Amino acid sequence: MVTKNNQTLGLANGDVGFCAPDAENNCALRVFFEGDNSSCARKVNPLFLNNCEQGFAMTIHKSQGSEYKTIAIATSLENNPVLTKELIYTGITRARDKVRLYSLENIFKNACNRKISRTGGLKLRLFK
Repeated sequence: MVTKNNQTLGLANGDVGFCAPDAENNCALRVFFEGDNSSCARKVNPLFLNNCEQGFAMTIHKSQGSEYKTIAIATSLENNPVLTKELIYTGITRARDKVRLYSLENIFKNACNRKISRTGGLKLRLFK
């Protein structure tokens, strides 16, 4: 995932690519990014990618602002106060076509019923 815009390479913060051998270039490793028309990939030599992070999966937080054809949401096996309906909504809205949900039914229902609880204390500071 690109973490900083790179105008020279035509990459923007949040662009996601995958690294694989390039059959057209003696199987040298290249990072493939979706092209402008979504059908052809752009190839980039990984040596030129300075501002990026490697990963197999990403958090919903990290994916904000991005859109993918298919996404998967995997929740914890136990209730977690961080898992809220706002987080589920954000995750689902990253998908253009399909969402795969990996969750126990009760964990998902609890998450959908849990609203985010802000505790920053700003309101108390403003009205002191």
